[in-house]
Amino acid sequence: MIKLETTKCRTFNVGSEHAGQRIDNFLLRELKGVPRSLIYKLIRRAKVKVNDKKTSASIKLNTNDKITVRDIDIRPDKFREINSEQFEWLKEFIIFENEIVMVINKPIGLSVHAGTGQQHGLIEMVRSLRPDLGHSDLVHRLDKLTSGCILIAKKRSTLKSLHEAFRAHKVSKYYDAIVYGRWDLGDIEINLKLERKRIHKQSLTVVSSKGKDSVSRIALKDRNRNASHLRIELVTGRMHQIRAHLHHLGFPIIGDPKYKDQLMNEKKKISSPRMLLHATKMVFHEEINGIPKELICKPSKEFKLG
Repeated sequence: MIKLETTKCRTFNVGSEHAGQRIDNFLLRELKGVPRSLIYKLIRRAKVKVNDKKTSASIKLNTNDKITVRDIDIRPDKFREINSEQFEWLKEFIIFENEIVMVINKPIGLSVHAGTGQQHGLIEMVRSLRPDLGHSDLVHRLDKLTSGCILIAKKRSTLKSLHEAFRAHKVSKYYDAIVYGRWDLGDIEINLKLERKRIHKQSLTVVSSKGKDSVSRIALKDRNRNASHLRIELVTGRMHQIRAHLHHLGFPIIGDPKYKDQLMNEKKKISSPRMLLHATKMVFHEEINGIPKELICKPSKEFKLG
């Protein structure tokens, strides 16, 4: 339940433990229960200021920064209370936990954050289930329609060290995908520039000379006449990178509602109730505070060649 009083202005002073954190994530924690969409709206309309200056959602905070949030009415009855009992089912998806991290095999259809069409995301559920943690943040993200391994840091210091490890390529991430077509390209490394564009009223990641370098390593695991099971190592982490790469190569992921080939769907007569993309494994090339060198999240039973 929201514990803040009804107010038109809130002020926060940033402590050293939050230095380096994005302002949107800071406000999500401090303004408990306030939807992410509302926080972004306040930032866009310059209702959020840092040291009396207009800011953006991605800015990172410094110790002693002063944050002012104006024109926000937060009442105890304004946002629905989160009942942790409704999230008990999530416990069976926790595959590893120690004093600094939690690893969850995220199910398909669950957003990592609350947003449009989903009142509670994975991180809100974890915070509700485990209020004892004090601090819990996503180390990285997965699409709503992608299942598999996701890391949650229990300490701010752990979050920083893991972000540094990801940036330094000290962590390898592997995905499994089942695609239309009989894969005949062998084991390849693909490097294509990707850019986000608005096409037919939806945001898509497309190959573009103006985009950013995006590298994936692809290997064949199995195949039949109409489909192939691939293992992909994600070297860079652009939005929808694997989905865009495979679609560009002519092997769209089965069940992908955005990057699809309708003609191939009709020709092959293959369908799936879910998108067949799963974050299977993370490999840590250096020891990080007791995290196992290899974390494996097995896909659900429907993840198989037809």
